[in-house]
Amino acid sequence: MDRLRSARVMAGYDASPAANLALDVAAVLLPRTHAWITYLWTPPFADGTVCRRLWRDATSLGAFVAAIEREGEAAAERRAAMGVALARAAGWSAEPLVERGYGAVGLQLADLAEKLGPDLVLMGTPGCGAVTGTVVRYSPRPVLMIPFPLLAAERVALRDGPVVAGCAGAPDLFAPRELVEGPAGAERLAAVAAARRAAVIVAGARTAADLHDCPRPVLIVPEPRGGT
Repeated sequence: MDRLRSARVMAGYDASPAANLALDVAAVLLPRTHAWITYLWTPPFADGTVCRRLWRDATSLGAFVAAIEREGEAAAERRAAMGVALARAAGWSAEPLVERGYGAVGLQLADLAEKLGPDLVLMGTPGCGAVTGTVVRYSPRPVLMIPFPLLAAERVALRDGPVVAGCAGAPDLFAPRELVEGPAGAERLAAVAAARRAAVIVAGARTAADLHDCPRPVLIVPEPRGGT
């Protein structure tokens, strides 16, 4: 019987090497996935050369600002399209989600996760390190953190390594992998995962900060709302 479960993933994407690796790794862990490749851009997005050209051709300050907005959005769409292409090449179905940011990228991604309701949010680290921490803190959905770089032995474990879970919730996303119950505490959980050559760790939000630098994928499950 085919036990592979389809998943819906919102991938925070910034076109960095860490974000590209996150797509590649997550496609191994979750082969049946539809992804929103989510790119947030905040003006001024255009580089200095583009800005000088736009200023030279502008008929007014308002026209200059509008041109920067237009070029910034177009550049963001091109970068999101790169992420979509990478995700599709890895076997996912994918679509771009490009939105104008307001400076608080992590909070905006968490808000989008609430609106879209994906099975999980995908983030690369350390490329989006500070942003990832904010998403983990505020996202109502589980957050899969993919470390960068990933060593060869850790890549091998992605194929058939078990899931080591230190908490309940969401490990069924990775079925039919073996599920190993791990101990409480980030350090002990990471040690068990290393000994078992785990593909991914599942942990609660309270251990997220201590697992941020873990050298293997970590799925952080949020605390139940209204819980203590």
